[in-house]
Amino acid sequence: MIGHKTRLLEGASQAQILTNSIAHSKLPKEYQNAFNSMSLNEDETKWLQNRLEIIKLDSKQFKLPHRVDPQRPWHRFPREYGPGIGRRTFELMSALNDFVRLNSTRDRAVYKPLVHELSCQYIGMPKKNPDGSLGVNPYVYQGYASSAVTVPIPLSVLTSSSSSDVSGPTGSLPSMYPALPEMDLCKKFDYEPKTFCPLSPCPFTKDGVQKSSVSLHTLFITHPWENDDWKPSEKLGRAIMQSFTFAAAYTVGRLGEVVSTEGSCLPVADRLRLQTVYHDLDTVGFIVYHLNTLAQGSSYEPNGAIRNELYHECAPLRENDELNPRVLKWLKVFYEA
Repeated sequence: MIGHKTRLLEGASQAQILTNSIAHSKLPKEYQNAFNSMSLNEDETKWLQNRLEIIKLDSKQFKLPHRVDPQRPWHRFPREYGPGIGRRTFELMSALNDFVRLNSTRDRAVYKPLVHELSCQYIGMPKKNPDGSLGVNPYVYQGYASSAVTVPIPLSVLTSSSSSDVSGPTGSLPSMYPALPEMDLCKKFDYEPKTFCPLSPCPFTKDGVQKSSVSLHTLFITHPWENDDWKPSEKLGRAIMQSFTFAAAYTVGRLGEVVSTEGSCLPVADRLRLQTVYHDLDTVGFIVYHLNTLAQGSSYEPNGAIRNELYHECAPLRENDELNPRVLKWLKVFYEA
């Protein structure tokens, strides 16, 4: 039971109710099977190893030598700092993205990477202020994704999630930090696709033909380097919130119209699978969000019980100063999904 107002910072139980999600501590069976059959060659590992070494040497925070002015060689200038560590987060994600694009066996022309930043936010309906003026509820959270990969055809739904023999949740959602503290569940919230996700929505015509050929495939999320004091669970929570937000926005966008609902419910649409890769320079995480999955034991009905399934797994980027092969294999599995 939760009241009309709840604090998202209090932990996983409220977040699970708000997003109606169950969490699994491992990736789906289809991904596990693809991972076991995936192979790496020495050239792929060596290519990424060299790329990461360049990033490591280029982006460390260090002091430059004293600047010398030929006109005033006697003047001693203070030593300035070199490139900050902040650039390394974006360079690392670019390297991971290039790795899967260049080494994938799939047709590269199918994938369309978006190099610009994506943003999303959750905004409430207008309300009256005490002075009678019209105001807007503040957004509950705001998230960013550094880049995304789009494909003409959406990712297919997971067969293991829709069957009646699905095992129960094997994990729990972490705290949704850094969400803002309160969310008024009595208010009506407007799910505007353009506010959630700046990609063109993919509505369908009356004949069931998709108007647009842009579909989300994989989000690439970089954590701000200045927030090194975040715990791993908090970084995972941030990535989960962004994944859910983009997935929800894309689901609403496919309806072709803005839908207003009560509380935190979402309009019923086709099941949707969205992948997310995130990192914090040391650890790389993989998230698979299965949105609008029917409840266990239910038949596929438009008005049936809805649940969202979350699968996540993370691994260190390096082991004993060497690239972790698990990370490279998971990257290829995600890209070739």
